[in-house]
Amino acid sequence: MGQNCCSSEAAFQLLALASSHRNAKARVVAETILNTLPRGTPAAHFAD
Repeated sequence: MGQNCCSSEAAFQLLALASSHRNAKARVVAETILNTLPRGTPAAHFAD
């Protein structure tokens, strides 16, 4: 979402597309993306 400046729905569609192209579960693709970030996995921030 941060890299592509898109909504969470659009980000999930990109993740699903990458998952389909790689023939891997979306969870695995997401973990791979997070593990390759230069500063590591970012902290989650939730709005109240």
